[in-house]
Amino acid sequence: MVVAPELLLGKAMVDLLSALHSEKEMKNWAEIDEVEWTVTHAYFANMGGFSLHFRDVAVRPTKVDH
Repeated sequence: MVVAPELLLGKAMVDLLSALHSEKEMKNWAEIDEVEWTVTHAYFANMGGFSLHFRDVAVRPTKVDH
């Protein structure tokens, strides 16, 4: 970071803008589910920190021909 400190600032800005965008998108779902969604949740989700599991979705294995 001694040679190019602006790279760290750029990465932080991209992460912030991504989290703000994700927060805006997820607030629509949060209103339906009545679950609070914050920028912190968006950061965590963008890092891959959440795993979604659906009970009502039937998953069938597909046959793959090689």
